[in-house]
Amino acid sequence: MKVIRVISSSIIFLGLSASVCLADNSAQFRSQLEPDSLEDIFIAKAMSYTYIDSFQAAIACIESLIAVDSDYWPAYVIKAGIVYVEMTDDERYDQKKHFKALIDTSLTGLDEHLKYHPEDKWALFFKGTALGYDAIWEGQHGSWFK
Repeated sequence: MKVIRVISSSIIFLGLSASVCLADNSAQFRSQLEPDSLEDIFIAKAMSYTYIDSFQAAIACIESLIAVDSDYWPAYVIKAGIVYVEMTDDERYDQKKHFKALIDTSLTGLDEHLKYHPEDKWALFFKGTALGYDAIWEGQHGSWFK
């Protein structure tokens, strides 16, 4: 199970490690969802906490981002990833509804963002990540015929 945690966390972390500051931090005016320096710090902390099994601390970091900007959809994808890693690590799947709600919320928000910014590679990356988490879940726990 540690392998799944490392792979899941690494996918997000590698995608975010090359981020740079955006001039405008407002999601309302953002043309791309690339993390700014503050978001990058919180995301890196959350990934570090995830690696050492401090899942509640990791979720708290991401919830801090959501509190500042509830339209920063990548935060929901990352939070879903942390919830998934925690469920897998503990081999308890009682957070399934919460995980699925985070995936649905992020996909709805990312689809809306992509309507106006279809070339946003960060939005596409996070949408692919959300779909990947959902596919992994369905492959392991759901219906193979969906």
